[in-house]
Amino acid sequence: MTAILGRKITYSKPSLLRFRATIIKRGTPKAFANVMTMLYFITQMGNAKQITPTAQELLHREATSFDQYVKDYREDFL
Repeated sequence: MTAILGRKITYSKPSLLRFRATIIKRGTPKAFANVMTMLYFITQMGNAKQITPTAQELLHREATSFDQYVKDYREDFL
């Protein structure tokens, strides 16, 4: 994102409690914040490291890369 957007992007890797508190403070309903926190936890545990063909199988096309996604929605990140 830094290279594509031309500004430094950092990731702070907050604790689970801080992550949950932050998204609730931003207006996320608590029930949905709990789901997001569990997804965040699963990612932190390394369970999202493997790339699977699921997106390609469902879309019947090559999945969009993250770099391409950032390029396509660049204005939304600025």
